[in-house]
Amino acid sequence: MMITFDAVPDRDRLAAALRSSLPPMLVVQVPAAVLALVGAFGLLTGARAWPLTLLAVGALAYWLVPELLLRRVVRHCWRLYGRRTTWQIDATGVRRITT
Repeated sequence: MMITFDAVPDRDRLAAALRSSLPPMLVVQVPAAVLALVGAFGLLTGARAWPLTLLAVGALAYWLVPELLLRRVVRHCWRLYGRRTTWQIDATGVRRITT
């Protein structure tokens, strides 16, 4: 008995798998959060120009940079995994037949 099936690539599923398997973006988010906190503290002390800038840059970096990095990783991995793949299971084992 032989079973053959196709695996159709899905970019959204690849992004979800990479998001769950990549290490947390703490390398980016911790310094961004520190910038935002320094900016918020500066606003509390009465200054206006530099704290608003730090707060805005920190907030943008905290939310935007991890998404941009993930998008770049997905684009790079899609070149390798974005092909339709056919799998064949029979008495000899499992074989991958890339089409």
